[in-house]
Amino acid sequence: MTALTRAEVARMIDHTLLKPEATAEQVTRLVEDATALGCFSVCVSPSLLPVATPEQLKLAVVCGFPSGAHAAEIKAEEAALAQRSGVDEVDMVINLAFAVTNRFDQTESEIRAVREAAPNVLLKVIIESAALTDEQIVGA
Repeated sequence: MTALTRAEVARMIDHTLLKPEATAEQVTRLVEDATALGCFSVCVSPSLLPVATPEQLKLAVVCGFPSGAHAAEIKAEEAALAQRSGVDEVDMVINLAFAVTNRFDQTESEIRAVREAAPNVLLKVIIESAALTDEQIVGA
């Protein structure tokens, strides 16, 4: 097996800045750093979308972050707004309570709601695997 080059590894990285106190200046620096490194994308919170303007990278935003406890309708609206804002990708956090109580039908329902609200972007689903059993991870 051949070792990956630094550039190949960088193209697999979604460079993120999701801390709640992140500033516009920090996001600008994130984009500059990610561009210089050749990362695949930058990922920010929805409120920082206007500042995140990568020209050579994909732009991702989180939805239902960090807890996933938002109502499905709120997540769907976040995703729709992100799509209207021109993002390439939405990273959605599932409702952890649904997963730990094996209510996978509700997990599926909220994923479908987000998908329908933003059909033209790549949708990634984030699960808190450390809090779940193997069976719950598969179910989620």
